[in-house]
Amino acid sequence: MIVIYEKKEKNFDKNGLAVLNEAVECKIIEKLNNEYELVISYPLYSKKAQYIQPFNVIKADGQLFRIYNTNKDSKAGLVTAYARHIFYDLLNYVIQDRRAENKTCKEALDIILDELELTGVYTSESDIVETATQYLVKKNGVESVFLLVNEWQGELERDNFKIGIYKNKGADRGVHIRYGKNIIGISEKLNCDNVATWIYPVGMDGITLPEKYLLNPQWQDSDYPDFALVKIVEFREANSEGLLRLEAQKYLDAHAIPEVNYKVDFILLGQTEEYKNYKVLEHVEVGDIVTVKHSILGIDIKVKVISLEKDILSAKNTKVELG
Repeated sequence: MIVIYEKKEKNFDKNGLAVLNEAVECKIIEKLNNEYELVISYPLYSKKAQYIQPFNVIKADGQLFRIYNTNKDSKAGLVTAYARHIFYDLLNYVIQDRRAENKTCKEALDIILDELELTGVYTSESDIVETATQYLVKKNGVESVFLLVNEWQGELERDNFKIGIYKNKGADRGVHIRYGKNIIGISEKLNCDNVATWIYPVGMDGITLPEKYLLNPQWQDSDYPDFALVKIVEFREANSEGLLRLEAQKYLDAHAIPEVNYKVDFILLGQTEEYKNYKVLEHVEVGDIVTVKHSILGIDIKVKVISLEKDILSAKNTKVELG
């Protein structure tokens, strides 16, 4: 159900101004640590179209979106509204000068809400317990939250008035797909620029390992040129040989295979025989982990859902990006 509310409404559990049950199109676009918007097209000459105006709030798929732009097309007989997730109301609040020193991520979020005097409106949550420091000077609320996302290397979840920054926003729900040839509706990008078969790790004060180099255990010679792909990598926080080895091994594990990106368009894919093999992606969420069985490379690659376009009328994803 799609409901529209008056711009000053505080209670979004009631029916609001109207139920927008004549929508021609309604989709939500969400990108990991990026935009989160709704687009709706509605019959221009419907009585309910009068409520589709800037600053009013639309509730769809359980989330709230505030309209910031409308476009009336008399020829098509439609009014189209563009709305941002209610999180983006924070664009209108400014922090002059506040510091989060040696705080956990949640503590830093609470400092932002306190400074903006929004503690009773928004809530915060985080599973990142490491402490860090972030200075917030002449930043709006949205900019401030994204500074925390970058500093704590987290993933942002916007759930109405709850703001969460997590190590991993989604989950591995056991979704597997196969990729092995060109398929209409699916595009693939492979980037080998960061692949390392050997690394020369250097720690604090020039610490190195006795053997100097570490070999990537996942390296298969047939997949690479006849020379090693060697990278010098600095780990400035590694103040001992043991810590340097641990951090270097993590780096090797993360750079063992090419970076991949897949874009799946279900409208195009629906015209092919392969559609049935990808239907599992119609209900994944942003941040979820998907395992791609790549028959050409001969490997399984775990990739995140980094972007979704969801059709609210059919309750299915129409576009999914993995990367």
